[in-house]
Amino acid sequence: MAHSHGAPAHAARQLAHFFGQIADTTEWNHACWQGLFARLLGAGKTPAELTLGEIQNAVDQVKARWADCQGTGPRAVS
Repeated sequence: MAHSHGAPAHAARQLAHFFGQIADTTEWNHACWQGLFARLLGAGKTPAELTLGEIQNAVDQVKARWADCQGTGPRAVS
């Protein structure tokens, strides 16, 4: 029996978005990675305790702080 609930599909898209954003960080330069680690460590939790929302927030903060998190060197956003 097939179900046509919108919620599971929406949740699947959200998970794909979160993991896609996290995967994109593997292409970041060293300075951006350091910024991300600092924010994650600053949460005061073990990696297993971090939520997807907290990780996404840290990724968003780094992206907002640095104009280019994939180039050869970060340019701080003023």
